[in-house]
Amino acid sequence: MIEINTKRPRILFETLGGGNLGLGHVYRAVALANQFKHVAHNVRISCLGNTARQIAKDAGFFLSGGNYYEPDILIQDLPVMAWDINKNRKGPLLVSIVDEAHEGNGDMIFSLLPSVSSRKITHVYSGPPYAILRPEFTPPAIYDPNGPVVVTLGGVDPNGFTWEVVRKLEEAGHKNVHPILGPGFAGVQEVNVQPKISEVLRVASVAITNCGMTLWECAALGIPVVAIAANDRELARIQKIQNMGDSWFYFSGTTPSAVAYYVKLGLREANRLSEIGRRQVDGRGASRVAAKIMEVWKEDL
Repeated sequence: MIEINTKRPRILFETLGGGNLGLGHVYRAVALANQFKHVAHNVRISCLGNTARQIAKDAGFFLSGGNYYEPDILIQDLPVMAWDINKNRKGPLLVSIVDEAHEGNGDMIFSLLPSVSSRKITHVYSGPPYAILRPEFTPPAIYDPNGPVVVTLGGVDPNGFTWEVVRKLEEAGHKNVHPILGPGFAGVQEVNVQPKISEVLRVASVAITNCGMTLWECAALGIPVVAIAANDRELARIQKIQNMGDSWFYFSGTTPSAVAYYVKLGLREANRLSEIGRRQVDGRGASRVAAKIMEVWKEDL
């Protein structure tokens, strides 16, 4: 638990979600914002995208348009940061939450994947220990090999792969397939929207997902994964994760064509993949990140 200081900071998150970006950024912001509720004077999230704004509102953190807010700590969870940092400036502590370290800027960077940054930043923290997950993804699940094959291709699924994956699995003889469409889906009739996706993933035998935050959430739960890259950015990311060492997933490529084959492998290697995932991602990343931010903020007082 983070120690409460007599001076408590005002914290502002800037993020976005929806479209091709999915909703991982805003879910990550909400998960981290919850860590600050009892140690900050105030926590707010400013975000773009209708679904992202609704998620922030439901969590109680949304900063409505036109409201002036001057933070002590500014945390950006965006695809790429564009801060031009003047080290002699006065202002908030600037924190980047990114997928790769070179994408960040500011006073502190937290990234899922290590990479070389040309910027001289003292506080850079990278790797699976800093995966920021929602609290419902801990502790690990009790693995059930007879559970459903869960298909969850993010909050948006911009490529529309969900039903193609379901068809491939049914053709391969899988009878217990559970597709989930996230809150960013629009115009679809027979939709199984599951706000508590963690409850479904906990009983899954295998999860089929893209290369966003659900990949890391499954690791923390100990659920084997078959991953599909939704775009070139995800393809590059999945290759870098594989280069880090043992993976808790099989990579099915950029289309669903081979998904049934990799599900078969995932079921066969379930115990090994589950152990690797739980070892890589322990689910305590949000508390680690919040503690580091508060530590640096206190040093600057």
